[in-house]
Amino acid sequence: MPVPSTLNWFHPSEFNHPELVSTRAVELLDSIRGIYGLPITVTDDARIIGQELPPGASGKSLHFLGQAFDIRIRDWSWEELWHFVYVVQMVASKLPAHEAGVELEIVWSSTDKHAHVGFFFDERPSRLIIKAE
Repeated sequence: MPVPSTLNWFHPSEFNHPELVSTRAVELLDSIRGIYGLPITVTDDARIIGQELPPGASGKSLHFLGQAFDIRIRDWSWEELWHFVYVVQMVASKLPAHEAGVELEIVWSSTDKHAHVGFFFDERPSRLIIKAE
């Protein structure tokens, strides 16, 4: 289902493939944005099978299901990043285990700074992945 126009914090035009994004995933991302209280820029969302993958990307990514988003964090302070991690954890902790788990990956290197937020809509538990130099 496409990105709904009824979100509080995001507009469908902010996504590369709004027609492929999971409605439930984008609603959860919208909830994270509301609690976070600061702008969030989505740099990658749903991916099409066969398109060229970004460096280091998995061919089995939740992006292919429309259930993951990459967020620009290169200009965030450490406090903003910590607050974002806290908010994602808070949203994850409120989801019933049978409904969703949250995958949060923080990439922090000299060439790439982004957060990946993905949503499992099965019984997989939430997880945090840190990739830093």
